[in-house]
Amino acid sequence: MHRIGLRSHFWEDMYHLMLVTAWWKILLLFLALFLGLNVAFGLAFELTGGVQGAATFWELFFFSVQTFSTIGYGMMAPVGFAAQIVTTFEAFVGVLVNAFAAGIVVIKFARPTARVMFSRVMVLTRFDGVPTLMVRMANSRQNQVFDAQVGMFLLRDVRTAEGFALRRLFDLPLARQHTPFFTLTLTAMHPVDERSPLHGLTREQLMAVRAQIIVTIQGVDESFMTQVHARRYYQAADIVWNAHFADVLAMAPDGRIVVDYRRFHDVVRPEDAAAQG
Repeated sequence: MHRIGLRSHFWEDMYHLMLVTAWWKILLLFLALFLGLNVAFGLAFELTGGVQGAATFWELFFFSVQTFSTIGYGMMAPVGFAAQIVTTFEAFVGVLVNAFAAGIVVIKFARPTARVMFSRVMVLTRFDGVPTLMVRMANSRQNQVFDAQVGMFLLRDVRTAEGFALRRLFDLPLARQHTPFFTLTLTAMHPVDERSPLHGLTREQLMAVRAQIIVTIQGVDESFMTQVHARRYYQAADIVWNAHFADVLAMAPDGRIVVDYRRFHDVVRPEDAAAQG
């Protein structure tokens, strides 16, 4: 999605920006900031009397690194009042930057997130005699999510009686949208009956209205004891018609349940099952 006309709120919303930015980008940003500030303070020392024991710019740069990070080997020292002022200011900036960097790292590590694996596709097949749209989910962590709530929604183009074109969201009621705990796998099923917004629509019609299926899940993670959530978007082309998901559950000889995640995304069509039979 491309947005046009919104004013940037970088400084006002830096906290949110840091939360959603990838780790490698944040680390590169901190590295660039660290190097840039030390180059700038190295130049400032060169212009304000220099540093005792530093004969080259690189030695001024490394003295700045020692000051910025409060290492202080004691081999070099600023010369003159102006250089002492630069040292004082750099120490102040270093405290702020280090505190900011540490806070961002703690926030990103402490932020609770769900590790939910969604099937790459959805399937539309008959279940108990009713055409049913299904999506499979799995908890990727070795823990439980309590009081899990699953939602499914249809987003599509519609045209009003007045001729206005817009995107509208429709609820897709599930056969079961709540489970007391989510441990291994979970299949969300929407019956496509006469009450369903999908009733009577073909693949071509869904693609013509740019249909998207949105699947959400939220619950309480037992490790954090706080609310976590996840979502996945599916296009009309991601729906496999007249197929069902391959079975991933089996019983081990010792009675334990075995989940084969290697087949998690696999689908089986009637012709495939007939060939195997």
